Amino acid sequence: MGVYVKSYGMTKLGRSYNKSLYDLVFDALSDMEGLDKPDMIIVSTVFTAATIGQLDIASKITEIAGFKGVPAIRVETGETSGHNSVLMAFRLLAGGMYDNILVIGAEKMTEFVAARMYKEISKVFDSEYESYMGVGHASLHALAMKEYMKRYGKTHKELAYWPALMHKNAADNPYAALRFPVDQDSVVKANVISDPITLLDSYPLVDGAGALLLTRSPNSALAEVKYAYSSTDVKPVTHKEDLLDLPAARRVYSKIKNENGLDLSVDLYDVTDQFTITPYLILESIGIAERGKSVDMANQGVFDRDGEIPINVTGGLKARGHPFGATGVYQIAELSGILSGTFQIQIPETKEAMIIGVNGLGSNASGILLGRR
Repeated sequence: MGVYVKSYGMTKLGRSYNKSLYDLVFDALSDMEGLDKPDMIIVSTVFTAATIGQLDIASKITEIAGFKGVPAIRVETGETSGHNSVLMAFRLLAGGMYDNILVIGAEKMTEFVAARMYKEISKVFDSEYESYMGVGHASLHALAMKEYMKRYGKTHKELAYWPALMHKNAADNPYAALRFPVDQDSVVKANVISDPITLLDSYPLVDGAGALLLTRSPNSALAEVKYAYSSTDVKPVTHKEDLLDLPAARRVYSKIKNENGLDLSVDLYDVTDQFTITPYLILESIGIAERGKSVDMANQGVFDRDGEIPINVTGGLKARGHPFGATGVYQIAELSGILSGTFQIQIPETKEAMIIGVNGLGSNASGILLGRR
């Protein structure tokens, strides 16, 4: 018996000063259809200990959701927390331990001054050697972006096709935070965060919650979770053999491809793109593009909605928003909606969709393969 996405619920991403984390979770659950008491709850959050001062957050959320007595755990692997929460649910369901598991991803990121929040975010890298010394999320990606531009002779404007495309894709996503258009010149000329990365090369801080009901029953399901896998790589960036290579992402993609053999025919991808450089590194590391060629492919329209390989058609982390612990949940919900025809954005004839998520510059990577029910 397989594993299926029965239903999903999400809140619009953005600044929710008038709502608590628990309010957002309640809103996401209220957005779901056919939600009965699950056998287990898996909660994905990254920053709740720092932002709301709560440990054992899974028990608190289970209480708030009205499911007292249901076993609950929290999963945290940085930016891949949501993906790995679904991976855990997938394994438990496929193994026959449970019949229904509710996965909840939630984050509140906008109620503190940005400097404090970015200090917390920097901890997705090595806290002993990098974030402790003040090296941040943007600065390490800026190093990778500079190296990429130098090695392959690409300009910032050429790379900026990606964020411009993401804003275009997010325009009709009702859950997205940034639904306004930008062009490549605007990206390059925006305020610099960490040279060459500008404000428009970066994801927005957002609040949001999403939920998925995963089940072993295919009846009335939206999509099938065909496979899920995760891998890791070195934590400090200084230990990487190649700053522009993401071995963990490549292992995840290869494992999923090998497990599905000739049946793997992915029509749609959703990849981590918290900064402009990240999707290019992922696509080249997993072999969708040759080294140094993904930027050219993007500018040729290959990754557009109507392109040969549509990617991040709902706006990506860049324009949808990146609520860390909830990001993977949003990705899976949106793609399940596309596969089932229930989401506002549709890509005709999509039969399989794959998510490749990475934490930082690839210290953790996860892959989820979804298919039509």
